[in-house]
Amino acid sequence: MLRKQYPCPLNPDIQVLELPFGEDASGLAFLVNGGGSAVIVVDSNIRSEAWFTESHMTAIFAHELGHYHMGESEKAAERWAIDHCDEIAEEAAAILLRERGIV
Repeated sequence: MLRKQYPCPLNPDIQVLELPFGEDASGLAFLVNGGGSAVIVVDSNIRSEAWFTESHMTAIFAHELGHYHMGESEKAAERWAIDHCDEIAEEAAAILLRERGIV
């Protein structure tokens, strides 16, 4: 039950798929990477959360792109995401990532 498909705003070569995750899902997004292409899959339910902002989505995209560039390490992906958000002047997303405390 696909809700949305679009190019990632931070890297248009990577597609984003938004679909509802089940109640037992342990995260909000993940990266599927293989064969020279990648897709970011995001729980579409996130948009109905009271705390949600587009800066949250930018932080999610940046973190998943961090995995694309840095591999499976959460710390390396998060560091890349923070640095990238700083580079592209997405200050609110960078703050959200820093507040998570992964790095």
